[in-house]
Amino acid sequence: MIDDDDWDDDELPATGHDLHFLERVAERVDYAEADLVLRLYRDRALVRALLGEERSGAERVAIALGEGPTPPHAIVERGGAFVTCLGAGMAIGDRNVIPFPRVRMHMERADLLAERMGRATALYRDRAGVRQILERCDAAGTRLPREDFEQLVALAPILEATYINRAMKALRSVRLAAPHVLRLKRLPSSIEPKLRRFWNRFHAIGNYLLASSVRGKQFFEQWRNATIETPSRFAGRTIDPIGFIYFQPIFLGQGPVALRVYAAIARAGEVAIPTAKRFMTESPTPVRWLVGAYALIAIGRRHSKLRAELTRAIGPARLPPELRQQADAIDAAKYLQSVADAIWSDTEEAGSEDKQAAARRRLAEAGARGAKGEASLELRGDELSYARLAMVDVNFIAVQQDVARLGLAVAILSELPAEELYFPSASLHEAPDFTPEKAREIALIVPPPGEPVKAAAKPGRNEPCSCGSGKKFKRCCGLN
Repeated sequence: MIDDDDWDDDELPATGHDLHFLERVAERVDYAEADLVLRLYRDRALVRALLGEERSGAERVAIALGEGPTPPHAIVERGGAFVTCLGAGMAIGDRNVIPFPRVRMHMERADLLAERMGRATALYRDRAGVRQILERCDAAGTRLPREDFEQLVALAPILEATYINRAMKALRSVRLAAPHVLRLKRLPSSIEPKLRRFWNRFHAIGNYLLASSVRGKQFFEQWRNATIETPSRFAGRTIDPIGFIYFQPIFLGQGPVALRVYAAIARAGEVAIPTAKRFMTESPTPVRWLVGAYALIAIGRRHSKLRAELTRAIGPARLPPELRQQADAIDAAKYLQSVADAIWSDTEEAGSEDKQAAARRRLAEAGARGAKGEASLELRGDELSYARLAMVDVNFIAVQQDVARLGLAVAILSELPAEELYFPSASLHEAPDFTPEKAREIALIVPPPGEPVKAAAKPGRNEPCSCGSGKKFKRCCGLN
């Protein structure tokens, strides 16, 4: 008889095919390789991530368990079931192979995510501290210190859904309040607290959406096949959640929010590409095309494997027919294509990463100062130039956009760690602060909240029913 205490709590008893696989592991690999393959065997999420990279559609895939030309391999079915283990030198046939460097990269990523989750769990135990950090984000406006944003990032594995909800709540509040702000004839000091709340909620949208995205594709994968119910003004239609959650705030126009949202979209990778292309091709206007094109630039700059495809998608040859005859649209497409392909960073000797980084820093500072052309190359960057650029005062939906400046800003900031877009506490004075006039400028750009959906008028009790039955309403549909 087997005592319950003989079982390891972390392992399930192996039976059938699993037992065959584990026997082959014991026979064919050494201890270090056995540890690796057993980790894969227990961590199905890691295996799914590996199989997600293998796009051949083959029913079985070989996962390399070490370096060298003929390492041992684990043979895994597309559904994640382990088939067998092949020792070093054993033939794998014509199966597609996931090389060991990719396996190691995914393992390191899984370790990092586990570390982040552990840290988030520890921080989340202090519920009062969590509430305080959220309240500070709500009230910070443009002056959310980097230290507070780092706390939001640390809590993201647990609070991602909370960040989305708070961003959407702030967006609804801003859209509802904007018409009231515009109706103000004067801006007396007595109204400033309300205007400051309007200002703070507006900037909280970008802060929360960027914080929600820090886990990257792993977080965004949940949106790939999802739909969400829209507010009543959309009459119950279901829409693309990435477009509704992440692209909608871009149409608020202001640089500090839009640039943070683009930095968030960049982390979505290929998951956000269909949404961006839809903005470029469905009912295209110059503004909608640019909103999608900037998103493709952001994704391509962060994901080098996607860069060539997305660079082509931005070019003049892919412009919708409605825009193909407009000289401004053609010029914008040519320039943004060069930005997506990093031609703009080719200001230093090729092959020198340090010099390229220095050039980008100078360009970031030049963007923050509004400098253009060759003058930007003479400006010297510093550690806060990215934060300055993230606060640049631009309008992403103006008819006459400075496409060169916005394209560079999106490209530069999308590659960075999210924390780099914020000023440290000691330098918060450099961030733009609230004024009643700036709050009113925001309200001028915010799209109207939309007309509420009105219920159809009902006929009177004794009038003919609207369904055409010929009966009185009270004896027909009125009964329900």
